[in-house]
Amino acid sequence: MQKKDWMRLRPEKMKRLLKTALHIVLFSVAIAYIAGIFILRGRFMDRTSVNGVDVSHMTAAEAETAYRVTYEDWKLNVRTIEGETEVIDGDEIGFALAMDPSFPAMIRRQNFLKWPLTPYLDTSIKSTGSAVFDAGKLKKAIDGLRAMTNEAVRDPVDAHIGRAEEGYYAIIEADDGNRLNPGRTYSAISQAITEGATEIDLDAAGCYEKASVYADDEALNEAFAPIDQFQQTVISINMEGGVIEPLTKETYGSWLDFDPDTGNISVDADAAYAYGVSLYDKYSTFGHKRKFRAHAGDIVEVGGSDYDNFGYEMDLETTAAAIKDALMTGQSQEVSCTWIQYGGPRDELGGDFGDTYIEISLDEQQMWYYLEGEIIVGTSVVTGLATETRATPCGCFQVLDKLRDHQMQGSYGQAFSNYVIAIMFNGICIHDSSWRDDYGRDIWLYDGSHGCINTPYSAVKTIYENTWDGVPVVIYDRANTVPYVHNELYSGTDQEISEDYEEAHDDN
Repeated sequence: MQKKDWMRLRPEKMKRLLKTALHIVLFSVAIAYIAGIFILRGRFMDRTSVNGVDVSHMTAAEAETAYRVTYEDWKLNVRTIEGETEVIDGDEIGFALAMDPSFPAMIRRQNFLKWPLTPYLDTSIKSTGSAVFDAGKLKKAIDGLRAMTNEAVRDPVDAHIGRAEEGYYAIIEADDGNRLNPGRTYSAISQAITEGATEIDLDAAGCYEKASVYADDEALNEAFAPIDQFQQTVISINMEGGVIEPLTKETYGSWLDFDPDTGNISVDADAAYAYGVSLYDKYSTFGHKRKFRAHAGDIVEVGGSDYDNFGYEMDLETTAAAIKDALMTGQSQEVSCTWIQYGGPRDELGGDFGDTYIEISLDEQQMWYYLEGEIIVGTSVVTGLATETRATPCGCFQVLDKLRDHQMQGSYGQAFSNYVIAIMFNGICIHDSSWRDDYGRDIWLYDGSHGCINTPYSAVKTIYENTWDGVPVVIYDRANTVPYVHNELYSGTDQEISEDYEEAHDDN
C-alpha cells in the first residue's frame, strides 16, 4: 500500500524539482548578465576599435594610452599621381591627438545591454576630431612636397585639333597633367590628418587640376569633321608597268593646312612637288641603275650609262601638279603620271624589261632573245674591241630602228649588212657580219668590232623578224672589263637612226 502511494506521488515531485532548477538557471543568467554590465561599465566592450586601434576591454585611460602609442610616430604617406610616395612627419606639422568625443564619452555611449553579443559583432568607432596640427606648418610642408615643386610639373592641356606624330591632323587627347591644386590639396590632406589617416592618394582625393575638354567633346568633333573627312581621301597614282602607288594621309597629311575656325583646307605645293621628286627617284628608271636577273640566274646591275635610251622618265612638273590638283578635290581617285618616256612592265627587282627583251653578256660573249619569256635565239657574238673608244657600252637600250641591206659607214670604212637592228643613237647596232667565220670566246679582246654586236646571219635574221621598235636591250659585263667607254660616232648611221626614231615616236 505504501509503495503504490510513493509511485503515484513521484511525477509531481519531479515537476517541482525541474521548475526549481529552471529558476536557479534563470537567476544565475540574470546575475551573470547584470554582473557583466557592471564589470564592463567603464571599459570598451569586446571587438571594439577606435579609428582602427583595437581598444577591446580597455578603460578610457588604457585606450588613450594605446591610441597615443599607435600614433606616437605618426606619419602621413602622400601618394602622387605618378605612384611616388612622399611623407609628412607629425613632428613637422605639430601633430597631436584631440579626441572628439573623448575616450570616456565613447565608453559611455556604448550600449552595454548588448554585451553578450559582442563576440559576434565588430564595433568600429570613428572619431571625427582625432588629431590637431599647426595649419601654418602644414601649409609649408605641403608647399615643399616634390609634387608641388618638381620642374616636370605639367599643366592640363585640353583635347584639341593638332597633328599626330605621323603628320596628319587628328584630335589630340587631353592631358590632365600633374599639377596640384593648392587649395584642394590642403583641404584633402587636412581632413586626412584630422581623421588620423596614415596615407592619402592625391589623385583619388581630387587634388589635381584636370582638363576641361576631352576627345569626346561634341563641339570639338564637329570642328574636326571637315579635315577628318578630307583625310579619308586616297589618291591611287598609276606608275605604269603594273604598279599603283597609294597616296594616303600618312604621307600627305603633313602637306595640309587646316583652319578649324573656317574649315578651310589648303595643300602645300612645295610639299607635293617634293613628293613628286620622291616618286621620280623611285620609279623613273631612264639613266638609272637597276637590278636584272641574268640568263645564268644571278642578279646583275644594269643601266646608268651615258648611252642609255630605255626606261621610264617622269615629267616631274606635270605629275606633281596633277597629284596636288587631285588631292585638293577631296575625292578618292586614280591619277596617271605623265611620262616623257616609257619602260616596260615592272618587276620585283625594280627593273622594267618585261618578258620580251634582248640580253647581251659581254663577259660571256653571248646574246639571247626572250620573246614572251621564251628564248627564241641564243647565240655567240663578237662585241666591240675591249678599249675605251671601241668597246660596246653596257646599259639599258631599246630597238630604235630596223634596216635591211644597209651600207654602214664609220672610221673603219664601209661595211654591208643584210639585217641591222639599231640600239643606240651613236649608231651601235646588232647586225650580221659576213666577214666573220667565228664568234664568242675571247675574240672581242683582240679582234672585236667597233662597238656593234656582230651576230651570225641566221640568228640576227630571226631576231629581226620577231622584234619591233621599243624592245628592251640589256647589256652587261660582270668583269667590268672596260670601266669607261667613250665610243666613237658612226657618220651616216647615227643621224639616220636618230631621225627615223624621232619620226616614229613623234606621238610620244
